[in-house]
Amino acid sequence: MEIKRKKFQKKLKELGLTGYSLGKRLGLSKAHVYMWLYGKMIPSIENLIKLKEILNVSGDEILEMFSPIKEN
Repeated sequence: MEIKRKKFQKKLKELGLTGYSLGKRLGLSKAHVYMWLYGKMIPSIENLIKLKEILNVSGDEILEMFSPIKEN
């Protein structure tokens, strides 16, 4: 599943966060976060809520970051 990960990557960069530092804040491994970054999996509801707070974005924005890209 491909996700709109560029927005997620951009937000991490804006905040100076790495996969490792974000994983540490969430209590996850950096490998787990990188799976999100590369579209291999999407965060759980609990992690989406935590990400919303960490990234300081709205609920709509966080859902958009991880919604599948529709193929036409």
